[in-house]
Amino acid sequence: MIKYSFIGFVVFLGAPLAAFAGPDVIEGSVDAGRFISTAMDTTVLIVGQPTSIAGRLGGTENPLVGNDYVDSYLITITDPVFFTAQTFPTLIARQMGTPSDFDTQLWLFDASGLGLLANDDKALANIGSLITAPSTDGTAITIPGPGTYLLAISVKGVFPLSGIGSIFDLTGSPTEISGPDGLGGTGALSSWDETLPSVVVPGNYFIEIVPAPGASMIAGVFGVMLGRRRRR
Repeated sequence: MIKYSFIGFVVFLGAPLAAFAGPDVIEGSVDAGRFISTAMDTTVLIVGQPTSIAGRLGGTENPLVGNDYVDSYLITITDPVFFTAQTFPTLIARQMGTPSDFDTQLWLFDASGLGLLANDDKALANIGSLITAPSTDGTAITIPGPGTYLLAISVKGVFPLSGIGSIFDLTGSPTEISGPDGLGGTGALSSWDETLPSVVVPGNYFIEIVPAPGASMIAGVFGVMLGRRRRR
């Protein structure tokens, strides 16, 4: 059974601080697939944007899946300007500020499977991943608007493909937030290149997604209050 709950956020001057009480969505015994048709659909579980997802790659939680190097989730993005997704191994690790216990990659697609944004490492020598908009590789890709998107997490070395090639090119810099600049960047997700995964049994992950519902609105209120105070 999929369990979910809500995480509260406190926002001061536009910076959300999580009061970690989630996760909103737990992968559980049903594997989150790697395509739109098999992704775990969080939009039927949560009204608005989820703030956290917990799951596992690899292992034997679902032997029918085979090599479990990719999980994907249909999510609602309510505020593209403030949207951020980043990975941690578990909720407890997030609370302690420790990095992921395996090397992750994050991928964001629109509802038709066209690539938007991707990231390998948050920073040099960091095995966590981070997606924000716009892209930082010169493609200037943004999240086009509120709506349903496909968010995928994979093991390092696994890449999404369209029918004409790799959708993203992450060879330039491991820390760049990439737009769909690969040879197959104009095509929709059709398969995954799993020939060079970095590990066989990655383990658990925790995806933190911000802002929480209403966070940007609260940030705006604080901004207005601050502006009024300064004008006085």
